[in-house]
Amino acid sequence: GIVNVDGFCFCSKDVQHYVLTHFHGDHTIGLSSRFHWGTLYCTPETAALARANLRVSDKYLREVPLHQPITILGDVQMTFISANH
Repeated sequence: GIVNVDGFCFCSKDVQHYVLTHFHGDHTIGLSSRFHWGTLYCTPETAALARANLRVSDKYLREVPLHQPITILGDVQMTFISANH
């Protein structure tokens, strides 16, 4: 499978897993209330901003706390860390 990281201009029916690393304009380009492509992984803080500012639906958001590893696609592990900006 494919994981799309901050590439919301490249959403596809072939991709079911998306990651929003943090809420800066250069990372959210293409992300809007029309997002319906799959699960969007992000931190709770980033999810709150995506909901409030871009109206991304809760049904697509998967909140993952900082420093908590998560496994997707069976063998892909990721951990959110602070962007420090």
